Amino acid sequence: MINVKPRPRILFEDVPDDVFERMKVYAPSHLRITSAAHSLNNDVHASDWDLLVTYAPEVEANRIRHALSFGATSLGAEQRARKTHAAELAVWQDAPNSITRLVRKTVAPVIVDGEKDYWIRFQSSFRSWAVLNSADLYPGFPLLTVGEEQFVLAFWNSSAKDEVRHIVSLPRETLNPELWLLELISVLQIEDAEHFPPGTSWRDGAGWAPSALRSAYKRVEALKQERDDVVARFDAELTEAEGQVEREKALAEQGEWRLLTENGEQLVAAVMSALEVLGLDAEDRDSTTSGAKLEDLRVRDSSRPDWICLVEVKGYTRGAKSSEVNQVAMNPATQFALEFQREPDKLWHIVNGNKDVAPESRGPTFTDPEKVIAHFASLGGLVIDTRDLFRATRAVADGEVDAAAVKHSLWTSSGVWTGIDGS
Repeated sequence: MINVKPRPRILFEDVPDDVFERMKVYAPSHLRITSAAHSLNNDVHASDWDLLVTYAPEVEANRIRHALSFGATSLGAEQRARKTHAAELAVWQDAPNSITRLVRKTVAPVIVDGEKDYWIRFQSSFRSWAVLNSADLYPGFPLLTVGEEQFVLAFWNSSAKDEVRHIVSLPRETLNPELWLLELISVLQIEDAEHFPPGTSWRDGAGWAPSALRSAYKRVEALKQERDDVVARFDAELTEAEGQVEREKALAEQGEWRLLTENGEQLVAAVMSALEVLGLDAEDRDSTTSGAKLEDLRVRDSSRPDWICLVEVKGYTRGAKSSEVNQVAMNPATQFALEFQREPDKLWHIVNGNKDVAPESRGPTFTDPEKVIAHFASLGGLVIDTRDLFRATRAVADGEVDAAAVKHSLWTSSGVWTGIDGS
């Protein structure tokens, strides 16, 4: 072909002077136009250009192979006309690292509070972009969304129906826009090498750089390597920490979390372990007695040799049953009096109500405790919610509260236990 221009051939439309000066060095062939004076239909032949960089509000994105748009309100059939006051921004995490860094550095800072326009069609379709695009191509994705609905404020889309096409849409106020041109060119040098051959500009690289510029390039490369090394180290540490979290979760499921999730024997075992953390000795009465059903646990404290507490442990899928509160004060207490010729020092009813509901979403153990447990409280009985027992034992394990303080609270309280400060 005759009169072939060096590639890439970049058409700049309505690009501000300062931005154009920073971008033109990456365009071996370029033309600068204004949308008011030129038309892609009449004045400029679209196929003569490989990439459109535009600040125009209305963009005919399908006229030129690739487009990098800043501040467009329409891109062909796409419209940015819906408005939202959502404030919480999110960078699309499936995007390549180089892209997410650019979004955080140059796009997110310019999004101000208040009303925002978002792209209508992409709002409903972006979730399928990765499926619609070939696995061999740079996938399309939102760059920045806002609100739980993930309204799309900026995007990078690609298609390959007839030929590779990329459209990048960013806010007009995007910082350092030339960095986005470089990022797009680096992608197109791989995916559309015919039009974007490697080595876009002899000015862009150390090959023909003067000494000071070459030193600057070397510093950039050294810092990039240092950054990559630091990121790799932190990624490894984060992976290990996340693995530890999962291992500790598995242990918690078989350990302390049983206070919040179980009933029956598993809950009794969890209560025994929790009481041991407080320095109390708990005897499983179901495993040491036969015949009539007595208390679930008999608790002693080595610091008070004669002190004995009878404990009933209950877990419920729904709320706690008020009819069972006095259970430990009946036959178990009577049998104890016959055996020791005295009453037990304390009666505890430990309950895990609504066990299948998240602990923070459960209500109080009893909605009207004064009425429900009045008789039990008059006997010195104490109702203990397993959530409070969990918090108390965790505070002791963390060193925030002394076990003796928790035990003293349990010894001296009646009615409904409210825990202690710090637990």
